Amino acid sequence: MQRRGQVDLRAAARFSPRPSVFHLDRHYWRPGWVPAPDDEFRATQCALVAGERWIIDGNYSSSLDLRLPAADTIVFFDFPRRRCLLRVAVRTARGWGRDGQAPGCFERIDLAFLRWMWHWHRDTRPRVLARLAEHGRGARQVLLSTPREVTGFLDAAREHAEAVDPGAAGANRAGGALT
Repeated sequence: MQRRGQVDLRAAARFSPRPSVFHLDRHYWRPGWVPAPDDEFRATQCALVAGERWIIDGNYSSSLDLRLPAADTIVFFDFPRRRCLLRVAVRTARGWGRDGQAPGCFERIDLAFLRWMWHWHRDTRPRVLARLAEHGRGARQVLLSTPREVTGFLDAAREHAEAVDPGAAGANRAGGALT
C-alpha cells in the first residue's frame, strides 16, 4: 500500500485542460490486497503514460523508470513522518469498511505497512530521489513538504488555468484535499 505523501490531485485536474487521472493503487491491487503481476502492472503503466494528458497518483518506486521520462511535471510530496502517520490513521478511520484504495481492498492498517511508513525517509526516499534525478531530468520537478506549499501549488495551477482559458476554472473553485 503505497500511501506516503499522497494528495488528491483531482482538485488540480479541475484547473488543467482535462487530463485523465489515474490512481496506481487501483491498477496494482486485486481484491483481497493481492498485487498485480509485475509484468502486467508495468504494461498497464506504459499504456497510461501513452495518453496525451494525465495525472498519475502513486509512488511504486520500482516502476518510476516508466513514468518519470514521460512526465512534463513531477510533484513529489515529502511530508514528515508524523503528518503521514496521522493522515493515514484519519483516512483509515473514515474509510473503515470501504474499498477506497482499490475494488475489494477494504481499508486496513497492518504492522508491515506501519513499518514501511516509519522507515520510509531512511529506506525509500533516497531511492525515489535517485530515480527522480536519473529518470526525471526532462521534467519540471516540484517538491512539496507542507500543506501551505500544496495550497500554493494548487493556487498557481488555478491561476495558470484561468490565464490559459478564462472562465474555464472559474466554476471549479475547490482546493486540494490532503489525504
